[in-house]
Amino acid sequence: MSLLKNQQLQKEAIQNFSRSSSPVSKPTGRQGEYSPYSSQSAIQKIFYCPVHPEEKVVSFCKLAECEYKSRLLCSICQAYEHFHSEVFAVPLEPIITGQYKKVKRIFYPYYDQIEKKQDVEKTISMINTRLDQYLKEYTQLIEDCRQNLLEQMKKYREETLFLEGLLSEVKQSYELSQDNRRLVENTIVGVLKKFEEKNSSQDPFRIKIISDQLGEDLENVLDYLKDSSQSMITGLKMTKDHTVKQALNFKFSGSLKAPSIQLKGQMQAINTIREKENHKFAMLEPRLPFDRRVAIRFKVLNISNYVGFGIGLRSVIQTKQNFELKHYGLNKVGCYMLYYHQYTLSHTDESVNIQYEGFQFYKGDQIDLVFDPNKKLLKIVKNNNEAQFTFKIQLPENDYLHAMVSLSDKTDEVAIIETIIDEE
Repeated sequence: MSLLKNQQLQKEAIQNFSRSSSPVSKPTGRQGEYSPYSSQSAIQKIFYCPVHPEEKVVSFCKLAECEYKSRLLCSICQAYEHFHSEVFAVPLEPIITGQYKKVKRIFYPYYDQIEKKQDVEKTISMINTRLDQYLKEYTQLIEDCRQNLLEQMKKYREETLFLEGLLSEVKQSYELSQDNRRLVENTIVGVLKKFEEKNSSQDPFRIKIISDQLGEDLENVLDYLKDSSQSMITGLKMTKDHTVKQALNFKFSGSLKAPSIQLKGQMQAINTIREKENHKFAMLEPRLPFDRRVAIRFKVLNISNYVGFGIGLRSVIQTKQNFELKHYGLNKVGCYMLYYHQYTLSHTDESVNIQYEGFQFYKGDQIDLVFDPNKKLLKIVKNNNEAQFTFKIQLPENDYLHAMVSLSDKTDEVAIIETIIDEE
């Protein structure tokens, strides 16, 4: 029983010794600097006797079968209680020094390898970061090229459709002129036959002269038909342009507006409820075309608060916001607007969204909205270039753009003056 207790005490003493020891670290090799691999630094650590806690450990018993309370011995244990200390007790300093030397021999060669491994891992991390950057740049470049190609293909399709329509008109006019030509030819041939039958006994030379005159008349008729065909084509184009202008005769929509906005006819809108913090929208019809430039001129009849002009995405303004301004965030506001106190909103351009970048306008001013889908610009002009501001816009793929006004306060009122259409 005493042997078991002695072994337990020895185990606790050794654990206490291990916890008290300094951790192993790589030697620096500098003279005078503390290093746990030197014997001087090893014995600087003080250990206390497990049996007499106030006494320092001075020796260690090498006898494995030692039945004393602890194999770590202080001066009291060694002198009075550890009876075979003269034979088996050894100084503690050589033991600790030897252990540290063993640790040094075991662990020292691995420190350089650990440092090299860390350097390699750092280099690999830098390479991976650089590769990720290159991958993002090349991915963006490919996406930009793809978008540019899609835009070019879209323009090519639009031009092809326009040319096909024009070719069809020319072909129809040409077929009409061909029918007229055949009619004239048949008529002249019939006249010649009757003339020959009636005057077969007359001088053949005279008949030849008359035939030549009729031939000249035929050429004149054909030239006339050719000029008529060209005039017909020009007339068709003018009719087409007139039809387009009639179709793009912008007016306030009776359905695409906030309930508080009332219309006076189709060219004038007025707000009837006082809501200073709530912007109300009224859209114009038809939707803006994506194949030609359009300018719409307004006049400010009365202004109390937050009157604005611009364009908006119908699905966002109508469905998500119910003709009220409820979202100001990028890709959520749903419009490109300029308000009377220079305030600007942009659906896609963060630099002018919720900013004071525009110009001021007042009662009686004329405001022009110039929508240019080819250049993807919306220019808002005051009083014939007295002041102007330009938005960079994006044409939606699955939505419509409408010109619109914003009326907030009671008696805010605007009117449409005219529409200018340009195929540029």
